Amino acid sequence: MTKDVEHTDNPDTVTISRCDDHLYAALLAMVDERVTVRFALKRMLEFYGLQSVANFDRDYTLEHMALLSQAINDGRCDVDRDQRPELN
Repeated sequence: MTKDVEHTDNPDTVTISRCDDHLYAALLAMVDERVTVRFALKRMLEFYGLQSVANFDRDYTLEHMALLSQAINDGRCDVDRDQRPELN
């Protein structure tokens, strides 16, 4: 990571795709450790929560976790279990 490069919360589509690839690789690496996908994803969410509180604050983290929860409740995260999303 280069220190003089500006970071963004609004990356372009290519960067988002690369980040998704990193997350998928991390998920596969955890499954290679003989844990379930459910456990691995739970740990990713817990890690996000801890890092978010440490880097920002509790209220920020709660707000973003609530937005994710609302997206799930609204059906915006629904996926047909028989159809896996295609990899980037």
